[in-house]
Amino acid sequence: MAVERRWVYESIVAPGEADGRICRLCGQAIADGHEAGLWLLKAVEDVAHSDFVAEYGYTHYGCTQAELAKAREDPYHLPEVPDIPHP
Repeated sequence: MAVERRWVYESIVAPGEADGRICRLCGQAIADGHEAGLWLLKAVEDVAHSDFVAEYGYTHYGCTQAELAKAREDPYHLPEVPDIPHP
């Protein structure tokens, strides 16, 4: 059976740690001295509480924030009903 693998946000890394690496979200190089997000590709095993890191990935700070915002969106949220004036 194939092992499930998923990217999980870990933390913001110090400026300089991800210099020159490719952002895994947008595909562009991370500039020198900028903060970056550290993401881990984890292999989820059947045993409880035992996820194994398969790969490390870095992202721009802005890309990290956008990805985390998408993850926080509620898929069941309904938009507000606009106020329609009655004649």
